[in-house]
Amino acid sequence: MPPRPGVRSYDHFGAIKGPGVRPLGGIFLTRVTIALPVLFLPFFLGGARPWFWSMFAALFMIGTAVLLWMEPESPSLMREIPMKWQAAGVFILAFPVLQLIPLPPSALAVLAPHRLLWLQRAAEAAGSPQGWAAISYLPVMTLFSLFWWVFLVLFGILLRNALREGSPEWFFRLLFLVAASEALYGILQVLVPSLGVLWEAAGTGDARGTFVNRNHFAAFLGMIWPVLLGYALSPEEPPSRLSRQRSYDARERNAQARQKRLFFSFLVGMVLFALVFSESRGGILSALIALTAFTIIGRIRRPGMLAFVVVCWGVMIAYGSIVGFGNIIARFDVLEGGAVGRFKIWADSCRLIRDHFLTGTGLDTFAHAIRLYQSHLLDDQEIVHAHSDYLELAGELGVPVAAGLTVLAWGYWVLAARRAWKLDAGENLPDRRRSSGPSGTLSLSEVPGGSGSAIHRSPIPAGLRADGIRCEGGGDPRRRLIAVGALAGSLAFLCHSVVEFNWQIPANQLYFVVLIVLMSL
Repeated sequence: MPPRPGVRSYDHFGAIKGPGVRPLGGIFLTRVTIALPVLFLPFFLGGARPWFWSMFAALFMIGTAVLLWMEPESPSLMREIPMKWQAAGVFILAFPVLQLIPLPPSALAVLAPHRLLWLQRAAEAAGSPQGWAAISYLPVMTLFSLFWWVFLVLFGILLRNALREGSPEWFFRLLFLVAASEALYGILQVLVPSLGVLWEAAGTGDARGTFVNRNHFAAFLGMIWPVLLGYALSPEEPPSRLSRQRSYDARERNAQARQKRLFFSFLVGMVLFALVFSESRGGILSALIALTAFTIIGRIRRPGMLAFVVVCWGVMIAYGSIVGFGNIIARFDVLEGGAVGRFKIWADSCRLIRDHFLTGTGLDTFAHAIRLYQSHLLDDQEIVHAHSDYLELAGELGVPVAAGLTVLAWGYWVLAARRAWKLDAGENLPDRRRSSGPSGTLSLSEVPGGSGSAIHRSPIPAGLRADGIRCEGGGDPRRRLIAVGALAGSLAFLCHSVVEFNWQIPANQLYFVVLIVLMSL
């Protein structure tokens, strides 16, 4: 599409790229399409009801289709995706499709013998012949979950391209709005114990926000607060440039930037406050892991921050020594409402995984398939989730595919962490880019990732130190701090998912995809 006169194009953090290629209507529709699920999914029970998440997934698909129709050659939708991203997307989506294909009994006997066994028993009870069947125990559930996974992949692509193409300030303000609203609601639930969760659940006196389960609320806040902290700590303009400007307007802009940073920091503190009052042991421990990762990967040299991390870990270790780690493990086995059984649920889940080792029971079928294996509940009770995302994925997709997804997630995290660490030290910058002149400045187009990876609209001096962050070699402190925050938040989510089913909550899935995108910018 030819450039539209009078409209300028920006790189993904606001730097002017050229004469412009997109009409304003396309930019507005792109932002609305992205903002709707980001804004509303958390506020309605974390999007955990099929009628709700499916509605927003459908609206997103409609918005994407309209964008393709309006701008068939727009870079925001048709930009080339790296081959490694394409391969990962195919790997994620291909296997659930295979679980939906009807297979003859001879093929099921090899791929899913226990699935065939249950089908034969059902056929004998019904007096009907055994015919072809899919690997999935409930193909309809697998089909709808596959639709949601397709939405997540497309959402990640659209968000990545939108943030690379235009200024992301609108998106981070949206994140602050969602996180602050959830935190405020959670704090009110502590102050007013009778305050429940919308129409779904009564008050319990702990912070749950709009999530029914406080652990999922803690996981949501645990993902988002490090990103907000990175954004709040990052400078909007290079300090070296501000120091050279002595005009009244420059000083006013500097003061306004400090005030805005203090306000954003206050909101981050409120989010952490709500997370602590959720009383989620796994969520609090994951937040502490995220804080440690943020400090280490970000190479923060502030003594106060380092002392704070050490004190937090010291308090936790001292608490465990006083109470007794045996008692802590016993309390860990207690689920919501006082029901004992996390370890027993894991044992039943492992039996299901053993019997469906290769192909699983089908995406989103765990709650139904586990009924055949639950061994410690009454007849009127049932297991819904494995209370471990890794075990639940292994049960639904089989061990090979679940292991591949786990390696993909953790491997991507390690590579992104390594990249952020090297970006801080300037190790991934060629020698010719580490200094572009006597002043040692680095132009926007010379930052790794091309013009779409820069943040500031002016050159950044080599060796810049911002907010206690060492930034040798001309690295971009704002971009790197946001990436470090996304790394810390995703690490908290991946660790917390060992003992909870946070991945099964649509809002948490969506925000985990957001973190993946922010790590890649």
